[in-house]
Amino acid sequence: MNESLVSVEKAADILGLSPWTVRAWVSKGKIGSAKLGSRRLIPQSELDRIISESLVPRYEEKIA
Repeated sequence: MNESLVSVEKAADILGLSPWTVRAWVSKGKIGSAKLGSRRLIPQSELDRIISESLVPRYEEKIA
């Protein structure tokens, strides 16, 4: 595995959430993580997945 891992704080910053919310999502299994020592790290692919699942289709105005 050669994937970048980010801290809970950095993940929260990227997602626009509080670190507490990211930790809660990890506890509930909504977002995957790795525990290294006492640190909890989030794979970049998990952040990408959360963002892509949250995207709303772009509104396209229909021309009659």
